This record gives sequence, C-alpha cells and structure tokens, in this order.
Amino acid sequence: MRNIDANSLHLSLLSLVRKERRILSEILDHLAEVSRRKIFLSFGHNSLLKYCVKELGYSESAAYRRIKALRVTQEMPEIKRKMEEGELNLTQLCRAQDLFELHQKENKRTLEAEIKKELMKKIERKNTFESENILRAELELPLKKRRVVIEVGEETYDEWIKFKGAMVHKQMTDEMLLRFSIEKAMALQEPRESLTKEHNKNSRYIPVKIRRRLLRRAGFKCTWEGCDSNYGLEIDHIIPVFQGGKTEIENLRVLCRHHNQYRNFEQPMALKNELKSCVSSNKV
Repeated sequence: MRNIDANSLHLSLLSLVRKERRILSEILDHLAEVSRRKIFLSFGHNSLLKYCVKELGYSESAAYRRIKALRVTQEMPEIKRKMEEGELNLTQLCRAQDLFELHQKENKRTLEAEIKKELMKKIERKNTFESENILRAELELPLKKRRVVIEVGEETYDEWIKFKGAMVHKQMTDEMLLRFSIEKAMALQEPRESLTKEHNKNSRYIPVKIRRRLLRRAGFKCTWEGCDSNYGLEIDHIIPVFQGGKTEIENLRVLCRHHNQYRNFEQPMALKNELKSCVSSNKV
C-alpha cells in the first residue's frame, strides 16, 4: 500500500466508496423486506431496531440512522440513486426523516411527497449542519440549539453567579447573558485598533480590520477548493511576502491551518502553478 502513488490510491479509494454506497443501498433494500415481512419477529425481536442491533451487530445509533433512511427511501425510491451517487448521505436522510416527523407532530398533518422531494433537492451536497438549517427554515421549525459545556474554576463560577444576580432585573436567559457579555467584550476591542502599528503593505502584519473583512467575506470558512472548515482559520498571502507579495486584500485569503501548511510546505510545484493562476485571475 505504501508503494502506491497518491493518485492511484485516491482512485482506488473512490472506487471503494462507490461500492460502499451501493452496498448501503442494497442493505436498505434488505431491511425493507425484513420489515415488510416482519422477519425480525421470528428471531425473537419485537422491532426492526432490536433486530439490527442484536442480529446484525450494529450500534443503536447506526441502526437508528439506517431505519430512518429506510423510511425516506420507501416513500421516495429515487433518493437511493442520489445516495449512491454521493449527492445525499445517510446522516442527511436520517435528519430529514426526523424533521419530517417533527413537522407532522407539530402541525398534525403529513407533508406531501412532492414537497419532501423538493426539500431533499435543496440539501444535496450540503453538510449536516447546513442541511438541518435549510430543512428547519423551509419547514418553519426553530433552528437547532447548540449545547456548550465549559469547565471553569470555582472562582470563575462564583463570578458568573454574581453576574447573573446583578442582571436578574433584566430577566435574561443564560444565552442572552452570554451574548451580552460577548458583544460588550467585542466593543471594548474596537478602540485598540487605533493603537496598533501603522499598516505596512510590505510586512507580514495583517491589521485587525483587514483580518475581519477577509473572514466575513470568506463566510468564516477555509477558501481552499473543496474545503469548508471553520476550525483553525489563518490568513495566507497568495504571493508570499518574500516573493514581493503585499499585505493587501487582493493578495490575502482565508485558509484552515492544515491547508495553509499543505500549501506552503508540501506542494512546492503546485504552489507555482497556483500563484500564476491567482495573479492572472486576481482571485483571493
């Protein structure tokens, strides 16, 4: 395996992933038949979920996702082709079915199949977070809440309790208090920009205003083609400073730490072609 060149390894892996998708589609077909004929009962299980866990060896979460996806493909058989082609994945189907059921429960009515098909088209090739937000918006369901767990010391905890007590008259939730604190902290940062050193286009230093503008323009995501990571974002000079690149908006872009390192250290030949392309097209 170590002797295989990168391109051959990539093509081999693509082939295996396509096979994996086809196998998953076949598994859903088999599960549909097991469910239709209630074969799980003959094995002593009162549900398809228990059959998947006890007889097929799936974890409960893996079995749950497959059964939810099965419900979607039973109602919309054409979705299986989308799944085999990689336009939709198992997690998306599972979350879509959960939200369809939530919408039905809250509105006391079932969504029409055509509406579901249109919704599924809108989440093709989207990540899990984007897919869920799109579906919730279209179904007029509240956006998903994010749970944040932070471990703090006793002193910090005491200060938080005091702060909540001081703000109790405002009748703010914990989320509102957190947003209030963040906004106040961000506002205090603004005056400090005037104290920073003067912007020198020939230096590596990137002023806060330019950094924020780049991040907003990039949607707080890595701009490397095919990557949408929002973790460990860094500002990269398209034409490096040592090659005469300026610290200007047109010569800066947002990359995640991995792609920034990959671009600068592991692909010297690709870098030359990339720089020519960026200069000729004025892309950031």
